[in-house]
Amino acid sequence: VIANAFHDIGDRWERGDVSIYRERSACEMGFKLLHELRMAVRTPSSDAPVAIGASLECDPYSLPTTMSEVAMRELGWRATSLGTRLPAATIAEAVRDNRPSLLWISISCIESIPDFLIEYARLHGVAKETGSAVVVGGRALTPEIRQQMAYSAYCDTLRRLVTFAASLTSIEAEQNSGKNSHE
Repeated sequence: VIANAFHDIGDRWERGDVSIYRERSACEMGFKLLHELRMAVRTPSSDAPVAIGASLECDPYSLPTTMSEVAMRELGWRATSLGTRLPAATIAEAVRDNRPSLLWISISCIESIPDFLIEYARLHGVAKETGSAVVVGGRALTPEIRQQMAYSAYCDTLRRLVTFAASLTSIEAEQNSGKNSHE
């Protein structure tokens, strides 16, 4: 519901049917609503899988990464949005420090495709080293750009992110039950 409403507002803003202050005001209301939803979601258990996410340096859009955090927490993950406009190097540091099972990157805008692909490849390399699945999504990821990227899943909707995360949880549970039955 929230995503559809903001797609509509964004489309209307691009056509000039909505002034900037109305679009930004709607974003602020949406952001506040998401924080209230986050507070209403039960705190995940200490042994729940970890997920972190963010948007890269040129991407100021906070709603996609915040919606991802709330959706992952509702699924039972210890999910944290690191925020927006983050350099890939600092996200890579967070991956090394936290070793998440899942890293999501929201990509709503790209200033330079070649620079983005280089930085993203470095970030993906760190995630691969730590065993983190990488999920990407966002309106800037055209099929041509995605063909040049490595990732675990491309999610064009939150539903796909939740489905992918649930599949990881199922795999992890199966692996743990297999370990326990052999002990």
